[in-house]
Amino acid sequence: MNIKVKPQTVNWKPPKLPPNWRTIDETSSAGCYRSRNGLAVMISCCRYEDGKNWIHLSISRRKSYPTWDEQVHIKELFLGKESKAIQVFPPRSQWVNDHPYCLHLWECLDGFELPDFRILGTI
Repeated sequence: MNIKVKPQTVNWKPPKLPPNWRTIDETSSAGCYRSRNGLAVMISCCRYEDGKNWIHLSISRRKSYPTWDEQVHIKELFLGKESKAIQVFPPRSQWVNDHPYCLHLWECLDGFELPDFRILGTI
């Protein structure tokens, strides 16, 4: 796997978090947060080999995967309600698994477009 990352290419500002969240660590391009209900979030901003700036959200719990509703809540809290985030299912040979119950969302800050899959009423 050939990953070329230039760290800290995007200055990111954390959202104003509700009182049930605490900050674990923050830099100008990343942050770690935990909610009272056990959700943990890591967020980072980098320019990848495609030349585009991407936000990476890692969402986890200690003993179970985050639910769909929890992922939606985290995406809206950290990226905004109208942001377009994607989840990637890479080939097994490219899997990276540092936490057994962690899921990842990605948002391109430079105009990454997906087709409008609603056209057939399937999403």
